Amino acid sequence: MDIFISALPILLVVLGLGILNKPAIIVAPIVMIVTALFGVYYFNAAWGDVLKIFVWQKGVIEGLKTGAMLWGAFSILKFMQNT
Repeated sequence: MDIFISALPILLVVLGLGILNKPAIIVAPIVMIVTALFGVYYFNAAWGDVLKIFVWQKGVIEGLKTGAMLWGAFSILKFMQNT
């Protein structure tokens, strides 16, 4: 059961993007809400623990860092291909 729980967000994203052909701007919030709901009910957590804003901010900051690294890597790759 734990493998299914850990794979749930990935499976939902693949379902929404790949199979249903929906844009990521629609799929991402839906997957986030479904994952939060499932986590609250499975782990018997309080909504206050899930909705703490500093946890969300940390996740957004880490995501932006990862995006910046990927953007930089692809920029360097394109630069090297053009020269």
